[in-house]
Amino acid sequence: PKPKEPEPPEQQPGTVSRAQGGVAKLFVAWCGDCRAVLLRGRVALRVSEDHRPNRNDEKNRIQRAGGMVVKDARGIWRVGPRADNKLAKELHKGKKDPDKMRIFVSTSRGFGDAELKAPDPILTATPEVRVIDLVPDD
Repeated sequence: PKPKEPEPPEQQPGTVSRAQGGVAKLFVAWCGDCRAVLLRGRVALRVSEDHRPNRNDEKNRIQRAGGMVVKDARGIWRVGPRADNKLAKELHKGKKDPDKMRIFVSTSRGFGDAELKAPDPILTATPEVRVIDLVPDD
């Protein structure tokens, strides 16, 4: 009779034999309109969600910070300052360039656009973070 081949040890989801402690984690941080994708086997998994102005949580944060969310003529959601926020008050006092009130961007988080971060934090550079347990197929 043919000798039996040893069976490979069973691995539970979230365990990777080469990882210290057997568990490997992927830490993903993103800000703005960047995207993270994980390949699991032959399937691409989206592990981040774009920071779009029309996302309910982002829209609420923007409005609390003194901004507004509008849809332009091309159907693109945009973020900009409200007429009654701190930036508008500084413009009326002559402390800032009035053209700054016309700035509207299509993402609700990012590293640039400093005039939309102070004095009102309409945009933020604070990333969203997700921790993913990796499996052997990753």
